[in-house]
Amino acid sequence: MNNQIPRYKKVIFFWNWKPFEKFILLLNWVLATIFFILGFTVPMFINPDSHPFGGTCRGWVLNVVSYLGNIFNFLSIIISTRKHISNFFFGFIGCIFLGISSLLLSCNGNAILYVIFYLPAQVTGFILWKRSANGKKTIEPYRKLYWWENLILWSVVIGATIGFMFIDKIPNFQIFMNGGAIKPPYDSQVLLWMRYFVDSAGLIVGMCAMIMMLLRVREQWFLWLIIDIVTLILHCIVTNTQMICAFAVSLINAFYGIITWGVFKKK
Repeated sequence: MNNQIPRYKKVIFFWNWKPFEKFILLLNWVLATIFFILGFTVPMFINPDSHPFGGTCRGWVLNVVSYLGNIFNFLSIIISTRKHISNFFFGFIGCIFLGISSLLLSCNGNAILYVIFYLPAQVTGFILWKRSANGKKTIEPYRKLYWWENLILWSVVIGATIGFMFIDKIPNFQIFMNGGAIKPPYDSQVLLWMRYFVDSAGLIVGMCAMIMMLLRVREQWFLWLIIDIVTLILHCIVTNTQMICAFAVSLINAFYGIITWGVFKKK
């Protein structure tokens, strides 16, 4: 009788994870849970009055969906560094909660990214990776980008980010996405424009990173690193501490992904 534990069970239940992977996952869970509890007890940690909806009930909903989105999304991220196909299952659930959280915070770029792009991409990614795995539960990185592909990539990222930043600022677009124009409590126009910029950059870079992930391109982790930075800045601006915690830890994991996917390897 074969008593060997199937590989997919080992991965999902952390039995064969490396010490760093276990540590960073535990760190995220502990910090997320602390901020989740504080979100119900200390008003400053949830900022319920920063949205046109307003009210304590809305703040509690934001706290819950942000917490669940954090847990499932980070689990997906750490499993993806292990090149395991199950990351798409947890990512699908995380995208639902993070999409709701983004809508509540009027982060239109992030809302579009999670709901319209990331959700179907999880299903597509599962199918593509499964075909490439040849019956295994893990995959290997496929390729690196050529210099001209990098040139096209960054030209698209910069141009599309600037374009969507101006679209995101149109009042009618805000009404369509949020039911009302954004009225953030910002005294500085610089801070307001920074909000539009990082929200737009998160959308465009996130779309490119996900496409590269589906195609198993190594350089995707540079884009995930940028996403973690701009999204961290965005949630500092809108004062969502649950997501600040999530993307601060994800930033560390992005460097780990660069290493495990062999981004600096020549072949």
